[in-house]
Amino acid sequence: AELLEHRIASHSGYSTRYIKVFQEALCKEGETYEVIVPTPLMGDKQKMEQLMNAVSKSFEVYENLLMAGSPKEHARYVLPFCTAVGIYHFTINLRSLLNLLGLRLCVRASPEFRCLASQLYFNLVDKMPILRGLVGCRGFMRGACPESDVTGVRAGKQHPFYPPCPFKNPDSNMYIPTLKELREGAKAGKFDVEKAVEVQEKIFRRWANWEG
Repeated sequence: AELLEHRIASHSGYSTRYIKVFQEALCKEGETYEVIVPTPLMGDKQKMEQLMNAVSKSFEVYENLLMAGSPKEHARYVLPFCTAVGIYHFTINLRSLLNLLGLRLCVRASPEFRCLASQLYFNLVDKMPILRGLVGCRGFMRGACPESDVTGVRAGKQHPFYPPCPFKNPDSNMYIPTLKELREGAKAGKFDVEKAVEVQEKIFRRWANWEG
């Protein structure tokens, strides 16, 4: 759903209205349902057990509805939100892609979108190396972070579910002030672009591999 917020793009994918969920799943070994699990739950055995029990029950009800003759477009309403439904095709121009990356390579973006955006980033700089050092979160690309008053990111105590922002320390050589800090007279020293790119890409690799 968040991907559809980026309107200047073309979207197409398999619909659960017409296909049985596992028919276009990434795994082709038999009738296998695939789910996407939030990273914070992976290390918690009890929460994972609760999640998978609920998911399994939903798939069981889905199967029962289909066997009882319900159309796929009706049965799909019991499917869990975490269900993976197969290949998605996405076409976007460069200007819109840079806008997407600026928004979604931020520590505040959802884990799923950070993962997708990070993979897009590495594909982009592989195809267009000239953009390496120019692409990143909005603060990196603009020289000022718009997340001025977001508690847990650039203000207040670090949010437990957000990764720490690498650019918020005024004493570092990678400091990117927020717009509010600039209005209040904050001064940024010499910015080490190479180090910033190295740190960003290390973070993006973790996100791309669903590791944080």
